[in-house]
Amino acid sequence: MSDGKPIVLVTGATGYVGAHIVEKALATKYPVRVTCRPNKVNEVCQYYGDQVEVCEITDIAKCDYTEALKGVWAVIHAEAPISGGETKEELVQSFVHGTMNIIEQGYAAGVKKFIITSTIMTMVDLDKFPEVFDNNKTYTAKDWNPIASEEAILVGEHDSYWVYAASKTIAEKRAWSFAEAHPDADITTIHPSLVYGPPTGIHIPSCDLRAPSTQFLLYCNLFKMPGGGGAMPPVPPLHVDVRDIAKAHVLALTAPPASKVGGHKRIPLSAPSFHFDQAIEHLAKVRPDLKDRLADQSAGGDAMPKGMASVDETRVKEALGFEEFIPWQKTVEDSVDNFAVLEKEWFKQ
Repeated sequence: MSDGKPIVLVTGATGYVGAHIVEKALATKYPVRVTCRPNKVNEVCQYYGDQVEVCEITDIAKCDYTEALKGVWAVIHAEAPISGGETKEELVQSFVHGTMNIIEQGYAAGVKKFIITSTIMTMVDLDKFPEVFDNNKTYTAKDWNPIASEEAILVGEHDSYWVYAASKTIAEKRAWSFAEAHPDADITTIHPSLVYGPPTGIHIPSCDLRAPSTQFLLYCNLFKMPGGGGAMPPVPPLHVDVRDIAKAHVLALTAPPASKVGGHKRIPLSAPSFHFDQAIEHLAKVRPDLKDRLADQSAGGDAMPKGMASVDETRVKEALGFEEFIPWQKTVEDSVDNFAVLEKEWFKQ
């Protein structure tokens, strides 16, 4: 216990989002237990010291959480085991079966509160990307990615982003089916759009565009790439600061049950949007020393159309009591200030 608060178990604690959730939970005086793979245990112990308890796990789809769940009041499942090289079968196992494994074992151990890190991509049809973001639609908690089954994911050729989104969609549907069968299970799913903002000290974002490293994606769209770089994929100007995601997860720990907020606590999370040309213009003013390194706005790097879809903020405010998002200007500035550190890792020879 800490300040009378019960133990929160956080999976994915060394990831970009998970690490911020751990730090926000600690700052809010929750006692935190984390799970991590064997090769991360020493790193986590050295970084956090005695601030957290650490439990080693291997395969999240099959591992035994008995020890990790002892005395736990709530589970935040932020595990995102994707590096860009996984097969479709591996991604389905990790996201679908990994999610249900922690929910089923947690519930059997007496845990009733679960917060699941999902993605806004469970609310859109990626077969229509990028047009799906060029329709002036406001996405809400009622919208769904149309993928219907695990089997549908395994048919055809799709990139890791599509498979990631589809797997997260099926995982979420399974979680809601579980909640309907177990009315005392209090489940919240958090659905961030593209995640920007500085990482914590324990996490170094990947510079592999096959993996969901949105920090590197932001970098590539704001700066001239070494050696000229290549064409960037279309990027929707929907974003949320990673620190706001952590805040939403911790707020969800004390949010009212679904019965009091009008249905499933399915929370889309996206801040007021911006385009990269706006960010480049802003950086030229507030970080003039970087002006020569900024991408050429006339080169067409901002590949998405300007008439864009948006994300409804009502649910996050009503269900979680979330108030103001971090302004995009601060998100961009703090990210860019951190890039000097990340560049040493990304471009080391």
